[in-house]
Amino acid sequence: SIYYGEELGMTGGDDPGSRGTFPTELPAGSRGLWDDIRGLVELRRNHLALRRGSWEPADERGAAFLFLRRHGDQTLAVGINTSDEPATLQAQTAATPRILWGAGTATTRGGAAWVELPPVSGTVVEL
Repeated sequence: SIYYGEELGMTGGDDPGSRGTFPTELPAGSRGLWDDIRGLVELRRNHLALRRGSWEPADERGAAFLFLRRHGDQTLAVGINTSDEPATLQAQTAATPRILWGAGTATTRGGAAWVELPPVSGTVVEL
């Protein structure tokens, strides 16, 4: 979930600081977060698999996780790496992977899609 102001990097606190006035301009340094959230919202809007698809785990290694969302003939892999180290995850598929959003690379070898994620990053891959 995204709460009021998080798309701008706003933080809350205990009452009365839990709800501040919404800024009329983007706070300094928040443009990247704003763009990321807008990109994810658009991606979700354009891909039914992210809204209504089935969910299944594909791979997990340490603090990195890859799961699949499937709907009809569409399969998307979502990778999240919360580690300070890069991570490589795989999903069994014959499809050629294509990065739709985020960081990292995706390749096919040995009947699997291999998703390489930089530290503290995420990606959405079409399979």
